[in-house]
Amino acid sequence: MREIIIDQNRCNKDGVCAATCPLHIIKIDPESKLPLLNEQQKERCINCGHCLSVCSKDALTLNGVAPEDCLKITTDNSPTKGMVKQLLQSRRSIRAYKGKQVEQSKLSELMDVVNYAPTGRNEQELSWRIVNDKEKMRVLAGYVVDWMKKVIQINQDYAGYYQGLINSWEKGHDNVLRGAPALVVTVAPNDAQIGVEDGSTAISYLELAAPSFDLGTCWAGYFYFASNASQDIKKYLNISKEDKCVGAAMIGYPKYKYYRIPKRKPVEIEWI
Repeated sequence: MREIIIDQNRCNKDGVCAATCPLHIIKIDPESKLPLLNEQQKERCINCGHCLSVCSKDALTLNGVAPEDCLKITTDNSPTKGMVKQLLQSRRSIRAYKGKQVEQSKLSELMDVVNYAPTGRNEQELSWRIVNDKEKMRVLAGYVVDWMKKVIQINQDYAGYYQGLINSWEKGHDNVLRGAPALVVTVAPNDAQIGVEDGSTAISYLELAAPSFDLGTCWAGYFYFASNASQDIKKYLNISKEDKCVGAAMIGYPKYKYYRIPKRKPVEIEWI
């Protein structure tokens, strides 16, 4: 049941909650000027929280969530333009890690941030599997190599992509998961309309948030390709037949520090 509770003593009747509702579910009563749920439309509410978040007077409770239940946005924690530019432009794919294991408490705190990645229609259908054990990482990398061998047997055209990785693995070198201490995997239902897009967005959040935790990441492409084709991987990660992997990244403490931002090709824009 969708419900909005208005504290009439706090509401300043500015109407911004209605103005920002993406589905126009909130309307303004013409007499009281107070916001109300449109009874014919209220079940369409996606619980995005725009109305609660935009209310400067903390006058609105949405579906049982009160303002005091939510973190307050403060300008003290807002990054400058320069900070944001450096964060985004200095992003690196980390493929060399220290031997140090990542603390579970740190991963949990990081995932609390990643959990705020946007999802289509605010469905929030993603779940996660985190492997934080070197031996288990080795097992998973082995499953990926097994999958590569099967792919080559079916289609020799893939030998150029995978045979070198297989050879390296058999010599004791892990170029699949890069010897990373941990792996973060995101999972969505098979019938999620934009599960892959949601997963990619979430992994991007992980990648961009990780440096503030002194961690580095790299998208686990080989693992991702194998994940939904390998029953060994799905069983090992407890991914049911109703679900699929929609993103994955290695994570750990970077072995090396980077000092420069490499140049990129000029951005191509066609102004219309």
